[in-house]
Amino acid sequence: MERLPTLPRPSHQKLTFISVGSAIDMPGANTSMLYDGNKRLLIDCGYAVPLKFCSAFPDPDYLDGIYLSHQHADHSFGLPPLLAWMKAMGRTRPLRLLHGPDAEVWIHTLLDVGYPGSFSSPPCFPIEFFPLVPDGSASWDETRFQVARSEHKVPNWSLRIDDNELAFAYSGDGSPSEATSALFQGTTHLVHECSWSEKIKDGHGDATDLLRRVQNWDVENLHLVHVLMKHREKVLERVATFEGDTCVTVPTAGQVISLDV
Repeated sequence: MERLPTLPRPSHQKLTFISVGSAIDMPGANTSMLYDGNKRLLIDCGYAVPLKFCSAFPDPDYLDGIYLSHQHADHSFGLPPLLAWMKAMGRTRPLRLLHGPDAEVWIHTLLDVGYPGSFSSPPCFPIEFFPLVPDGSASWDETRFQVARSEHKVPNWSLRIDDNELAFAYSGDGSPSEATSALFQGTTHLVHECSWSEKIKDGHGDATDLLRRVQNWDVENLHLVHVLMKHREKVLERVATFEGDTCVTVPTAGQVISLDV
């Protein structure tokens, strides 16, 4: 696969939380983050994300790629307007769309429904689909990607990025599976969906379960996101009682953390 041009990188790796909410908490809806390492990736792009992202990062050439964990609206419906904005603002360099198995079909459908015929190249900048499959890894220059399926209502693919000495992982939605537990093992930073403090129903993470599991995953830093607003205080209370070796945080929208090892 050809090497795509990249913009100059800062001397340190960082993660910016664009938003950290659930699908239905409208004031802070969606969970999305900017991973800034050897590649600059937007991770998930729900319906509320484009305005927040473009306000903070107005350069249409800023991203190298976008990763979508699954097809739910709060994780993917912002993709058509974000790409349309990049096109209108004059982006010319290629953009990679990273995704799990069999996702290219629904992503094409999403783009065609959003803005039919708008993303053909030319006149649009080149869009390259970059599929990731379980039980293997894919490399983009010096950065390596792996995925595993979580326990969720629709296929959700948790992501791991190995970038020099950094091992970063993002759960997308869903409670941990045997496969994602293996994927998260030994990561420097893990961002995991946590809808509530105690399990209420299947298909989503909860703080009690995650804090129990993380001690077996050898994770240095755990960041809990996608917390339902009505459960946030209880999640914070549960985190405050955690006595393990892992550093656990509940980030806020706009927060920037260093990923340097």
